[in-house]
Amino acid sequence: MLHAVLCALFAVLALQVDPQDGQAVAAVFVFLALAFALLTRRTALRTLLRVMAWLQAALMGLGLSLFLVAATIGGSFHISPALQWPALLAGVLIVTSLLAARQLKTIQAV
Repeated sequence: MLHAVLCALFAVLALQVDPQDGQAVAAVFVFLALAFALLTRRTALRTLLRVMAWLQAALMGLGLSLFLVAATIGGSFHISPALQWPALLAGVLIVTSLLAARQLKTIQAV
């Protein structure tokens, strides 16, 4: 459930940072939030949710890595204040994605 709440929070932050282009990102994260909140009890969908959690962790890790590399271009490390909270939340989402995938595997094994 924590992962679903963080996905919804990331959707709100994406809309705050860029209301025009953030709509697509927000829609994806609202979908993920709903999927992880509502579908975790369905036995048939747990494997799909595990794949979604691993894919989210991989893509968020890649995006965060590219963001941090872009922040260091020019010889100094600078992240604009508007992007500091989304970057921090992206790091937390990577961890919760991996924990959600592990939890779904544990539930599936039982």
